[in-house]
Amino acid sequence: MGYRRPKLQALLRQVGLLARGESAAAPIGITLGLVLVCALAGSSWWLIETCSSVNRQASLREMEATGVVLSHSAEALLSAGELSLLRRAIVEISRDRKLSRCRVVLPNGQVVADADPREIDVKQLPDKWPESPPDSAEPDRSADGATRTYRLTIAGAGAARLEIAGNVPPSSGSPVEARAGMAVISCLSLAALLWAYRRIRSRLRGYGAIREALLARRDGERAASVLRVSDDLGPEACSWNEYLNEHDVLQKELALAKAEASPISDRGAPGSLEKACDAMSHGLLLVAEDLSVRYSNGAAAGFLKTKRQEIIGSPIERFIGEERVLAAARAMLAGEITRPTAVEVENAESGGILRYNVRPVRRDDSVSGMITIEDVTQKRVAEKATSAFVGQATHELRAPLTNIRLYVESIMEDGAKDPSRLAECLNVISQEAARLEHMVSDILSVADIEAGSFTLRKDDVRFASILPELEADYKLQAKQKGIGVAFELPPKIPVVQGDRDKLVLCLHNLLSNAIKYTPSGGEVKVTAKAVQNELSVEVADSGIGISDAELERVFERFYRADDPRVRKTTGSGLGLAISREIARLHGGDIVAHSVPDEGSSFTLKLPLGAGEK
Repeated sequence: MGYRRPKLQALLRQVGLLARGESAAAPIGITLGLVLVCALAGSSWWLIETCSSVNRQASLREMEATGVVLSHSAEALLSAGELSLLRRAIVEISRDRKLSRCRVVLPNGQVVADADPREIDVKQLPDKWPESPPDSAEPDRSADGATRTYRLTIAGAGAARLEIAGNVPPSSGSPVEARAGMAVISCLSLAALLWAYRRIRSRLRGYGAIREALLARRDGERAASVLRVSDDLGPEACSWNEYLNEHDVLQKELALAKAEASPISDRGAPGSLEKACDAMSHGLLLVAEDLSVRYSNGAAAGFLKTKRQEIIGSPIERFIGEERVLAAARAMLAGEITRPTAVEVENAESGGILRYNVRPVRRDDSVSGMITIEDVTQKRVAEKATSAFVGQATHELRAPLTNIRLYVESIMEDGAKDPSRLAECLNVISQEAARLEHMVSDILSVADIEAGSFTLRKDDVRFASILPELEADYKLQAKQKGIGVAFELPPKIPVVQGDRDKLVLCLHNLLSNAIKYTPSGGEVKVTAKAVQNELSVEVADSGIGISDAELERVFERFYRADDPRVRKTTGSGLGLAISREIARLHGGDIVAHSVPDEGSSFTLKLPLGAGEK
C-alpha cells in the first residue's frame, strides 16, 4: 500500500502554515511543545502547592511556639499580680507576631488582658475567681488550625485561659512571585523551544523534501516536477537533484545500449570483457558440464600457480585438489545447488587461506558454473587479531573497573567509620582510574596510527628535564616492588626536535615495561648519551628476558610473549608498538637486546638536527 499524506498536513500546507520539506520536523516540534507545556504546567502547580504548604506549616509552628512561651509568661505575671506588665506583653507580642487575636480570659468570660485594650472587662484582677472545668494539657485547636487556647493555672486564685489566633495563609493560596516567575520561565522556555524548532526545521527541510519525494515515488509518481525539490533547501536538496539528473542520463544511455546491443557485437568487442576480468583481483573460472575449464582470468592462474593457457580446456581436478570444492562443483552442475556455495581451503605449508565461491550460470538450456577464488588470509588474520584484542581489552578493562566498583562499595560501607580505610580506597581508585586512562590512550593511539592521523607537533625537547621527571614518577613504584632504579645521565644532554608529549609516552612505556617484568630484587638502569648526530636513551633491566624468536614480535600490535610469567602480568600488547611508531616518526628507531632469564634492554635512538644546543 502506498503512502498517503495525513489530512492535517495537507490542510496546513494549503493554508500556508507548512512548507514543503517540513513534514519531518513538524511532528517533532509539536510533540516537544506539548511535552514542554505539560512539564511546565505540572512543575508550576507542584511548586506553588509546595510553597503554600511550607508557608502554612511554618506559620502554624511559629504561632504554636508563641503560645507556649506566652502561656508560661502569663501564668507567672498573673501569679505575681503584674497585670499591667501582662497587658503590655500581650499588646507587644500581638503586634510583633501579627496575631489576629491574643487575650487572657477568666472562667466567667471576663477579659483580663487583650491586644485591643477596648476589649478588657476587668480593671483589677480579683483575689479569687471560680474554678473552670479541668482542661487537657494539650492546647485546644480550631478546625482550621489557626486558633490556640492554653489553660493558665494561678495558685490560690483559680484558672484562666490564653486565646491566640494567627493569620495563617490557606493551603490553596499561592505566592504571587512564584506565579509570576513560573510564567516568565514558561514564556522563555517556549521561546527557546520555538527558536530550536526553527533551527531544526531549517536543517531538516532538505531531508523532509527528499523524504516526501521518495514517498511520492513509492505511490507511483515518476514526473520530474514531483521528485525534484528546490535547491534553496540546502546541499542535500542539490545532491538529490543531481542524483535525479544522473539517473535520467543513465536510464537513457541504458535504453540506447540495450537497443544497439546484441550477442554478436558483444563477442566482437576487442577484448573489453576479457580485459575487465583480468583487472579483477579475484580469480575467475568458467566451468563446463564436464568440469573442463572454459575460461580463466589472470588472477585465477596466479592462485593456481600455473599458466592460463594450460588451464583453459583442462579438467578442473588437475589444478584444484580440494575434494569439497570439486563436490560443490559437481552438485552445482547436476542442479543440486541453486545458490552460491563458499568453501575455504587452508594451505598447510604457507598458512594462506583461499575462499572458493561456486555458483551456477544458466543460459538457454545449457548449464555451466562459475568459480571465484579470493585470498582471505589477511582478512582472517585481521579478524583473529581483532577478536584477540577485544578479548584482551575486555579482560584488561574489566579488572580495574571491578576494583573501582569494589572499593567504592567499601567506601560506602566503612569509609565514614574508618578514615584510613577511606584514604586507602581512594588511593586504589585513583590508581585504577589512571590505569584505565593509560589503556584507553593506547587504544586511541593505535587507532590514530591505523588511520594515518598519528602526527607530530615538533618543538625543542629537553631530555635533561624529562628524564629526572621520569625518575621521580617511577621511583616509588619500583621501591614498592623491591626494585632498584638508577639513572646515569651525562652533565649535558642535547636538545632534540620532536613532539615532547609523544616522546614522554614512548619513554613511559619502556620504563613501565622494565619495572613490570623485573622481579623483586632486580634492577632497572636508564642511561643517555649523545654519539655524533644521534641521541640514545637505553632502558635496561635484569628481568625475565625475551627469547630470540619473540624479540622482534614484541613490537607487533596486541602481541604478548608466550612466557607464563608474561601472561600473569597485565598488559594490552600495545605499548612497544606505539613506542616504535613514535620513534620512527621522529626519524629514529627502538633497538631491543635480550637474554632469557637475564634481562632486556630497549634503546631509543633519535637523530640530532638543527635543534641541538
